[in-house]
Amino acid sequence: MREFLRLIALLVVPLAVIATMVGLALYGRSVFLSCPPHCKGADLRTANLRQVNLAGADLREANLSGLNLEGFNLHGADLFFAELKRTNLRGANLSEAYLRGAWLLGADLSRADLRQADLRGARLREATLFEADLRGADLAHAELARVNLR
Repeated sequence: MREFLRLIALLVVPLAVIATMVGLALYGRSVFLSCPPHCKGADLRTANLRQVNLAGADLREANLSGLNLEGFNLHGADLFFAELKRTNLRGANLSEAYLRGAWLLGADLSRADLRQADLRGARLREATLFEADLRGADLAHAELARVNLR
């Protein structure tokens, strides 16, 4: 009987470990993808991003709508077609960020650093850009209806 139990243990334990690894690889894939910096298409609306460095992060097509990213470092981040609707980006560092086609409707970019940012085609309708640093930023074809610049 002991030999039988030992044989079962030798077969079951490795199979359980393999099944767990496969399950984590398929179901818990985001644990291993290290988001950030690789967050393309991720829905981060409920993510706890406190003390996360988003500088240079791949946030293409990610949804960050409604988040409080006040003072965050997004220097050089790729936010191509990212959703940032009603996002608090006050005082955020978005210098050299790629925001082409980003949805920034109603976003607060007060005192944000947008130097050299690529905002071509960005939707900034009803966004607040009070004292934002836009030196060298490319706003070609950006939607600027009802933008608050005061």
